[in-house]
Amino acid sequence: MERPSLAHQPAIQPQLVTYNILIHTAAMARDILTAQRLYHSMLAKGIRADEYTYTTLLHCMAAMGDDHGVDDMLTHIQRDGNAHLLQNTVTWNVLLTCYYPAHPEKADNMFHRMCDALTGRTMGSECTETTETAEKDDPLHAAPPADGTTFQLHLDQLLDRHDYDTAVQIVLETMVPFCPPPLALYHRLFDTLKPSNALVDRAHGLTLLHQLVPSLKMIDITPVTLDTLIHALLDHGDTVFALETFVQLCQQHNITPHQPLLDRLHTVIQRMS
Repeated sequence: MERPSLAHQPAIQPQLVTYNILIHTAAMARDILTAQRLYHSMLAKGIRADEYTYTTLLHCMAAMGDDHGVDDMLTHIQRDGNAHLLQNTVTWNVLLTCYYPAHPEKADNMFHRMCDALTGRTMGSECTETTETAEKDDPLHAAPPADGTTFQLHLDQLLDRHDYDTAVQIVLETMVPFCPPPLALYHRLFDTLKPSNALVDRAHGLTLLHQLVPSLKMIDITPVTLDTLIHALLDHGDTVFALETFVQLCQQHNITPHQPLLDRLHTVIQRMS
């Protein structure tokens, strides 16, 4: 049987998944121009973008600090009636990455709205006043719930601004009950609140450490967590509380402490006796 010639075989038409792969590849190479050309080529062929397409493009522009490009893309998405594709946590986290350096107030507002969505707080809570006045033509009028990445992005900003009180407040009042904080966050807070940090008032840093300790009873911790906390307390000279906390956490979590911490505690006890 004679095989049909290649000239008569139907051409393979790119589909959405193909364009998404190509756009993602261009975005990984930080080639935003190619990514945008692929996007417009896809639309010209009548292929509608999906959530992944938009998130990839926005992430690429955010990584390059192109906040104007992000705003233009949001306007385009809204104009095409696709704003519903933006209402997911991954996309909002990408937008936070973009807005925090250049528009921190806008990013803060988005974060608090995501917290409201996570906790179920009603409009007009102390965290935000914008939700109830959001206009229907705003592509970001409906916030998705915050997740661990959302909190990490926001807390990194707070610590960079030296706003330690707000950081601890968010960990205790929102993350602990609704989104368990990663241990790496605790470790960073404990290190930050050591007396060696000249940007933190010594007495206030110790107070914040005391506030964080009870929450460790609600999560699983590791010897690294124990080390970081107890060393910070000892550096502050709060020996009695450090020893009490050490014993309580070791017993509750069945932790085997690292030897350097045991050696330091042994020296501390000898000095006390």
